[in-house]
Amino acid sequence: INGLDVVGVKHDESDTEYPTVTVKVNLRCSSKISLDKVTVTLMPEPPFYAPQRSIVLTGVGSGPTSMATFSIYNTGERVAGDLSIPLVAHYTNNHGSPRSVHNSVQLPLGLAVAPSPPEKSAAYKITIETNKAQVNLV
Repeated sequence: INGLDVVGVKHDESDTEYPTVTVKVNLRCSSKISLDKVTVTLMPEPPFYAPQRSIVLTGVGSGPTSMATFSIYNTGERVAGDLSIPLVAHYTNNHGSPRSVHNSVQLPLGLAVAPSPPEKSAAYKITIETNKAQVNLV
């Protein structure tokens, strides 16, 4: 997995904003023989959504890496329970046997949460107790 782009915003037809991130997956074959067809599949669970969940790459070899790029959105349907998304690459080796490689993508926290200013009149209050002395904020 090469990296994640900065979290951006996607707009739909109703002008609703959805946080988005681009995932770039680099593939390289460790054998001397290149693979003809590699299917890379991303399996996000709600609230995350990928418009294109599967990409087929041809000619994945030991030379330069092949790249698959996915966009992932947070639809805001529910609270994210996990920021990791499974990723699977399916291929057939040179003997004709099907194989798969499993990995996962760690999404940035900014895709699941948004900062908000402190509120004096909040509906809920959270108290954190520790065995350490209180920090002087003045």
